[in-house]
Amino acid sequence: MNRKLGAVTLFGLMALSTGCGLAINGIHQDVPITSSPGGSRVTVDGVPRGTTPVVVSLSRKHAHAVSVERDGSTPAEAGIVPETSMWEWGNVIFGGLVGLGIDAWTGGMYELTPNKVHADFPDQPAKPATTMLTQ
Repeated sequence: MNRKLGAVTLFGLMALSTGCGLAINGIHQDVPITSSPGGSRVTVDGVPRGTTPVVVSLSRKHAHAVSVERDGSTPAEAGIVPETSMWEWGNVIFGGLVGLGIDAWTGGMYELTPNKVHADFPDQPAKPATTMLTQ
């Protein structure tokens, strides 16, 4: 077999073995995190990720804990969880168990919910923040 044909065959097999969710979604999802007022500190899973507004790239496979903090206010906290993506129907129709298995293993079968986080901080110090989660 010549090299070009071998490369094309290998690429074709890789494309056919990929799940629909992985092909459409990928393994990470960008989640925007904002606050009012801006400039609040953002921590995801205990790791500092910058100040608002910020977009963080998160693994679709796992749940995440988000904390938005501003001096003089109680931190706003939110959970982001993976939910099965509608693209998994493509696996049921076209990909079968192989595609479904690949999507489950890589996390491509999930979408993170909520898909953005916003925290409103009051003007008065020492008041609790309110977290508004939107999809």
